[in-house]
Amino acid sequence: MKNLVLFYTNSSSNCRCVEAIAKTIGIDLEFKFINLYREENLNPKYLSINPIGTVPALIDGNIKVFDSHAIGIYLVEKYAIVDSLYPKDLLKRTRINQILFFEASYLFARLFEIHDSICNGRDLTISSAKIKYVERGYENTERLFSEGNQFVAGNDMTLADFSVWSTLLVLDLLIPINNQKYPKLRTYLKLLEEHPCYQANFGGAQKQADFIEKCMEKAKNYKINTFELIYPRPPI
Repeated sequence: MKNLVLFYTNSSSNCRCVEAIAKTIGIDLEFKFINLYREENLNPKYLSINPIGTVPALIDGNIKVFDSHAIGIYLVEKYAIVDSLYPKDLLKRTRINQILFFEASYLFARLFEIHDSICNGRDLTISSAKIKYVERGYENTERLFSEGNQFVAGNDMTLADFSVWSTLLVLDLLIPINNQKYPKLRTYLKLLEEHPCYQANFGGAQKQADFIEKCMEKAKNYKINTFELIYPRPPI
């Protein structure tokens, strides 16, 4: 197998999602770090791989794929020995797809708003409005388990779980899930502690949450881009 190269940053739940999928299906990735602070994601070389300038992005020979959801589907379709993570059955796949889209457009949007607003100096607190925003996300994600299913798309773990799981881990550290209001979410996260990728995924989530909290601490009295407080720009 040719080297599969993943362009990533360690403060991204989406990158950890792809890493967990790759480990689960037994393929090795070569990691290339992209420093977002230094805007390496906006240089022409990287934009030729991912014109959107986001992470993660994947190179597989002459094939380039960006977006964690698309990368996950690509890896499973091409390299997984069995199709349990993304079954070919139309109804099962539709269920997985709708939750992947839900996570991308709805649940992850809540994490992105907190991360981006704090680390770019727009709003340096986890305000009551942000808490309510995330709580609505928890409420709707809780409903995914309304049929008694163990995982988000049924009773088997699928690609949808990797995305939801990676996002929830960080949100739970920043705005803890209320066990009484959302018992199914807590049971779900507890179940995933048995997954072989749990320690790596949780460790990365902890680093991401710590980074956000460090931004808040460093910028209490400053309305500036908090990256500059933590990583001062080198002299030109």
